[in-house]
Amino acid sequence: MKRIFKSNLLFLSLTISFILFQKALPIILKLVKTNDIYSMIYPIQLVGTFIFLWLPAIIYILIHKNKSNYSIKESLKLKKTGFNNLAFSFLAFLCLEPIAMFLNTISTYFIPNNVGDFVSTLSSNGSVAMLFFTIAIVPAIGEELVFRGIIADGYKTRTLTTIALINGLLFGIFHMNPCQFLYAFVLGVVFTYVVEYTGSIFCSMLIHFLFNGFSCTMAIIAMSNPDLFSEEVTKAASNAMSFSKLAFLFIIAMISSILLYMILKKLRFINRYDEKKTLRFHVIELVEDTTADEFVEMPPKKAMKIAYLPLAISIGLYIGFVFKYYIIDLLM
Repeated sequence: MKRIFKSNLLFLSLTISFILFQKALPIILKLVKTNDIYSMIYPIQLVGTFIFLWLPAIIYILIHKNKSNYSIKESLKLKKTGFNNLAFSFLAFLCLEPIAMFLNTISTYFIPNNVGDFVSTLSSNGSVAMLFFTIAIVPAIGEELVFRGIIADGYKTRTLTTIALINGLLFGIFHMNPCQFLYAFVLGVVFTYVVEYTGSIFCSMLIHFLFNGFSCTMAIIAMSNPDLFSEEVTKAASNAMSFSKLAFLFIIAMISSILLYMILKKLRFINRYDEKKTLRFHVIELVEDTTADEFVEMPPKKAMKIAYLPLAISIGLYIGFVFKYYIIDLLM
């Protein structure tokens, strides 16, 4: 239970860091003596990522690296993988795209989606290489190491379903954008299954990179064809989204979900996950040091409440953030 508490505490630190950075952003712009946020968009994005993602994770690793029962390589799942795993990961990406598209369409019915505008802003204020580095490469590495690495490792004594659902929930909250929550949740769940089945973080990094890279590519195409993706055309297309078209997206998403399930099942089989899972839990029981685990001495209910308290606080902060920056603006 102590591992879960630490993972949830790490996530709480990510959430607080993000909110504090948002609050500090106007002050930072004043210090650099500029009101033009667009000219600073890449430095802001990269510095922000370091502060509310990399820094808490680095501190966490430094605190735990010298502990006898902690392995950085195992925690981050830095294991080489074969061609088959990478090939099936690519197929998983192809299935995830239409699923995410459908979920994103559903979300935009309730709250306007500004993610595309943000990516377009990045693409118009820098080089293609910088766009891919900021949007595709950095998140694919950093977010996977933190969520499918450190945080998932904290839940490793739980069932795989629990690990995947919690990881998806945290990943959805982490984006701090209600428009992204649904598909980010699904991505978090699928990425967790991929990493657990293959044993390698590099597989989910590949899917994550391809997913974000596809968004970058679409932004570049939009910038190259302004008439095709003008505000008027986009708005007209959005208004023309009929029930039949939404139903079509739903059918494609369902077919993709079935194919994705088959791909995950294949990954589970070729990596002999069920055999390795039994051995892994025996190893965890042998090496797990509970002498310094204060949660062992607590009543089970009390231990669970304390372990999940940081997660509950994170959810509360997320709801408050969404209400303040999205719901109120939408109502006004």
